[in-house]
Amino acid sequence: MKKNILAQWAKPMSNLGYAVICMTLISSSWAKESPLKTVDKVELDQYLGVWYEIARKPNSLENQCVRDVSFSYTLSEYGNMLIEQRCYDQQDQLVQNFGEAYASNAPWYNKFRVSYLPDGIRWLPIGKNQYWILKLDQDYKMALIGDPERQYLWLLSREPHPDAQSIKAYLDYAQAQGYQLNNLIYSPHGQN
Repeated sequence: MKKNILAQWAKPMSNLGYAVICMTLISSSWAKESPLKTVDKVELDQYLGVWYEIARKPNSLENQCVRDVSFSYTLSEYGNMLIEQRCYDQQDQLVQNFGEAYASNAPWYNKFRVSYLPDGIRWLPIGKNQYWILKLDQDYKMALIGDPERQYLWLLSREPHPDAQSIKAYLDYAQAQGYQLNNLIYSPHGQN
């Protein structure tokens, strides 16, 4: 009799086990596949200025940057954001990249297409990456930037050395949005 009871429950229990495994896999991938949330609106004049990179996911533009990465945003005569990215490489040489960010959804200014192509050909419909502002504090002191594929991520701050609690809160938010942070690169800054 005991054998029959075990046999009766074996198949439903194994099916339940498979269901639990499937639900776990689905729920862990759900965050990555759900739409990426951005801030509601960015006041562009408050966003402009110098931002220090605290951390990033690897990207080809910054593969030679080892320290003191910063971004300076100014407004162009056409209303786009001009970008000057600065960092130092392993030989302690200054590296500069210049780009332009085009608002994808003015007047909210929370989604941009960014091009680092040479000035004269930035108008081409190629070479533009998505730049979405995912999280931004009300004082515009810290920002989390990403792309809808969750391939790129930047944590920026107005100060080169923000507090650890703020960094953790922003990175926790990125993980909750489906970002994998196992390859995150932290950007050291001098004590200037």
